[in-house]
Amino acid sequence: MADIKTPDSLVDLDGLFSSTVKGFEKYGILFKIEHETSREVSGDVSGTLDSRAEVKASPVKIWIKSGTYDPTIEQHMNEGKPFKKMTVIKLSNANGANQVKSTLTFENVMIIRCQPDLTIPYRGNDVDGVICVEVRFSKKTNQVAEFVQDGTKKGQNVSGWDYGAASPIG
Repeated sequence: MADIKTPDSLVDLDGLFSSTVKGFEKYGILFKIEHETSREVSGDVSGTLDSRAEVKASPVKIWIKSGTYDPTIEQHMNEGKPFKKMTVIKLSNANGANQVKSTLTFENVMIIRCQPDLTIPYRGNDVDGVICVEVRFSKKTNQVAEFVQDGTKKGQNVSGWDYGAASPIG
């Protein structure tokens, strides 16, 4: 597969990956991500949500091209050694330039599973040599930017949650 010059999403894991995407060379191409959060409530839910609610996050699964970093990923998993931070960015093209339209930042990232040498569909083609990495984390920040027609950043919304402390970040 040729280099992807205009990916939709990129990922950084403590500087482990790289790409040929101009301005985003420290990121790896992200083919796919799966993740969800929920607020689970127990007891009487007819009134306001009370302290019996719990915010939960699923593990994050990412699909990236295999590379020389595969043994490092596996070694961190085997040793239970966390990565400090994983950052996922989604790009949007504005006036011919890649702009970061959203950023997910995960902190204290523990790899719990990796599945190497996969073939997955991406943009209508099969991509060989992909690794699926599944991680747990303690904190997550979600930042979404808004742009006007000419590509100028208009503003942003940010949320963050510390799953260990069960409280907002910030």
